[in-house]
Amino acid sequence: MLKVEDRHVVEQQFSWSIDLPDLTADEASQAVSAIKGRGLASDPLLVDPAVFLTLHLDRESVETLLTGLAAGPANAVSNSLKESFEEWLAWRGVDPDCDNE
Repeated sequence: MLKVEDRHVVEQQFSWSIDLPDLTADEASQAVSAIKGRGLASDPLLVDPAVFLTLHLDRESVETLLTGLAAGPANAVSNSLKESFEEWLAWRGVDPDCDNE
C-alpha cells in the first residue's frame, strides 16, 4: 500500500484500525485526543462519515468485487480499485488469480 509522505510516495505496511460505531462528532474527537494523549498513535485520523466512505470488507467480498471489476470495462478508477484489492489479498497471502476456497 502506498502513502504520501513529505510529497513523496512511500511504501506503507497495512495497519490495524479501530471502528467505534455510534459516536457523535464530539465523542470521536475526545477518543482521538485520548489516543494521542496516551501516546498510542502519533496521528490518529478522525473520519467524518459525511465526507468519507469507509468500507470494511471481508476477503470474500473483496474477491467478489475483484471478479466483477475484472469483468467490466477497464478505466482509471476500476484499475485503481483492482490494484488495491489485489495488494490486500497478496498481503494476506491469497493469490487473487486462483480459487481460494
